Amino acid sequence: MNKNKKYKINAKIVTVGVLVVVVLINLFVTLLVSKFPIKLDLTSEKLYEISDETKTMLSEYDKEVNIYFIAGKSYESSYRLLGNVAEVLEKYAQYGPTITYTSIDSEKNPTFGAKYVEDGTSLNTGSVILDGGDRYKVYDYVDLYNTTTSQQGTQTASSMRAEQVLNAGLKYIASDEIFTAYFIEGHNETELAGLKKKLEDENYTVGSIKLSTDPIPEDAKLIIISAPKVDYTSAEIAKLDEFFAHAGKALVTFDYQCSGLTNLYEYLKSWGILVNDDLAVESNISNLVSQLGIVLANYGESSIVSSLSENKRDIGYYPYSKSLQLLFSENSGIKVESVLCTTDSAYSTTDFESLTNLSGDTTSQVIAAVATKQGESRSEDAAIFVSGTTALMEIDEEQLAAFGFANYDYISNVLSYLQGSYEDNTIAPKYLSTGRLMIDSLQGFIIGGIFTLLIPIIILIYGIVVWVRRRHL
Repeated sequence: MNKNKKYKINAKIVTVGVLVVVVLINLFVTLLVSKFPIKLDLTSEKLYEISDETKTMLSEYDKEVNIYFIAGKSYESSYRLLGNVAEVLEKYAQYGPTITYTSIDSEKNPTFGAKYVEDGTSLNTGSVILDGGDRYKVYDYVDLYNTTTSQQGTQTASSMRAEQVLNAGLKYIASDEIFTAYFIEGHNETELAGLKKKLEDENYTVGSIKLSTDPIPEDAKLIIISAPKVDYTSAEIAKLDEFFAHAGKALVTFDYQCSGLTNLYEYLKSWGILVNDDLAVESNISNLVSQLGIVLANYGESSIVSSLSENKRDIGYYPYSKSLQLLFSENSGIKVESVLCTTDSAYSTTDFESLTNLSGDTTSQVIAAVATKQGESRSEDAAIFVSGTTALMEIDEEQLAAFGFANYDYISNVLSYLQGSYEDNTIAPKYLSTGRLMIDSLQGFIIGGIFTLLIPIIILIYGIVVWVRRRHL
């Protein structure tokens, strides 16, 4: 056999061998990925990962839940917002031993989900269903995002809050309790639509009662007193007292228009919280966000905000609050804690027009507080949360969430506390990057040189070497 023929045979053998090895490696990797999905999340916000807090919750979750996503692979791959949701749902099934995830192609299976639309809801492309058998929750994919609205009225997803929504839904499915909240009416209250929506997001059944004529229902887990302008009567205060005597929970908000509520103020004083008919004015410019017209609050010592404080997340409100005063830290079994306050540069004033500092003094002003009367267990604790401003309860998700404010999670923590769970929420929304990759001139020169000079030169040198070695074959 001549040298040239022998070389050709060897070359063919090597080529076939390499192809076989490549095919085997490809099959092995395909099988490995199908069995153990391997994906690297290189996004700056880790959009496709879930937090350690959620992983821990899922590892301890013992309720069998089927998660259905009405989209199908074609939708998930072609529409980024749906694809983001699908990736997160897959992670829930990966880390939750009792959770199963299924993507449903609505075109191939148009009748799927009939049992979930009996209450008048509808399933659309992007609907997410958490089915625990006896309980279920249905979300539209946009519920898993915070949005912003442009001046032209166009809505754009700014950040993802899938974990917050899904975790609340899973807790609802695993719980046997029904949490019912009642707004108290009959005192010219301020309607808090944002808080009502948040309560529904947290799986509360929401109703209303007129305290002057109705008793507080036995199924009430929480009552809301929303910025009343008319004082409570002695009979109404007695109903409140009876409610708290049986481990009642209340969320009480005020605004600057609330004044002269003698009976209600006196009752809150018995819980260690004095409500002042004034305004707390923040004068520290580092806490003022002038372009948004909001003020940043400082954190108190309550566990409600401990995680938000540790993670250095901000809470914003518009733009003033009544000041509160804590009359004691603990007395007769009642423990009082500040939740939010101002900086030491703030002052309180009764001059609502010019906001003049009449006393000339500056000091930290408490603007939110909680009083807890301990029972035999946490679920039997009575608690009253008091906010000096309704703006901290009204969640402007479009504007505040777009700037990274933690108001949504703050309300979640308040409600969790009032449910008897003192675990706070640390999960921040994940922001969707819409910017461009910016490189400086040196980086541009290096990258350009690699592709226009270095790689072509390497290929040229390799070609010359091969030519020299083969030209006498």
